Amino acid sequence: MVATKNTKREKMITLRINERSYDIIKDFAANHGLSVNAYLNSIIDSQAEWFIPISSYDAVTVPKSMMAILFGMASKEGLEELAKRWAAEAKNIILLSGGELGIESALDFARRVSKYFMGTDARVTAPGNNAIYAVIRHDAGENFSYFISQAFDQLFQNMKIRAFIDHDATTVFVKIENTG
Repeated sequence: MVATKNTKREKMITLRINERSYDIIKDFAANHGLSVNAYLNSIIDSQAEWFIPISSYDAVTVPKSMMAILFGMASKEGLEELAKRWAAEAKNIILLSGGELGIESALDFARRVSKYFMGTDARVTAPGNNAIYAVIRHDAGENFSYFISQAFDQLFQNMKIRAFIDHDATTVFVKIENTG
């Protein structure tokens, strides 16, 4: 039998827990064929993966021309599904980073997406007519504009922000009603 080295770094800690809770955890773990240690580690691992996912959102570098080709190959239905998933993840990122859901956090997220995903800046203006405008220019093509407009539309709907979004092959335009 070949011994394998555990690649997961482990640290021994002491955990204080009341006796009643320990008994419940011990019984639950035993009923699932686990030790208390294995069960608690699985809980901690799943919580760490879900609530501390920032490293899973590290940037990935893709040449703009390649990104334009990839988006150009996608169907509208595929882009709509991707936009729904992107919007849900965007909302989670805002919440996990300690932000509150609102116009400011949505605009901050739009600025970051523009800068780090699209390689451009979002021009945001508030001319004083209870509306905020954001214009994002890019060179990734019609399907990319469609995806970004759908993704922002879904994000703003998820955040209960009233917005009008339009696009063409090089620009995404957002008008947010600022009622607050």
